[in-house]
Parts: sequence; structure tokens; C-alpha cells
Amino acid sequence: METEVITGALPQASPAGVVAPPGPLPPLENGDRLTRSDFEQRYDAMPHIKKAELLEGIVYMPSPVRVRSHAWSDYELDRYVQRCYPWG
Repeated sequence: METEVITGALPQASPAGVVAPPGPLPPLENGDRLTRSDFEQRYDAMPHIKKAELLEGIVYMPSPVRVRSHAWSDYELDRYVQRCYPWG
């Protein structure tokens, strides 16, 4: 049976009182339980998100709208209204 040899330096323990720099923030997701400050940090780090709410510590985000299907249903509704109410 062969043993695997791991080479490289082992991580060194940091001195007491020194805080390691934070890594990248995890993405904001629907259903996350966060504090207000954590929510605001993640929300500010994700400018592509249009709307997210924190209600009683739970993150709520709407589902994304698919432009193609959303636009098509508006078009169909508009055609229906024009056919049924041509004077309007």
C-alpha cells in the first residue's frame, strides 16, 4: 500500500488578536438567514441584483423574469385587447 506524501509549507497559526482578512462574500440567496449588516454587505457587493428584502432575518428575492417569455405574453394580451376593443 502506497502512502501519499504531501509537500509544501503548513499554515502557520496567527498570533492572538490578529484577524485574518475576510474572503469573498458568498452570494445573496433567497431564504438566507442573515443579520442586517451581513445582508447589507452582500447586497452592496452584488450590484446586478435589482431587489432583495430582509424581513425578520430572512432574505426574500423575486424570481428573475425571462425577457423573451414575459415580452411575448404582453404582446399576446395587447393583440387580444385590440381585437376585442378596437375603439380603445
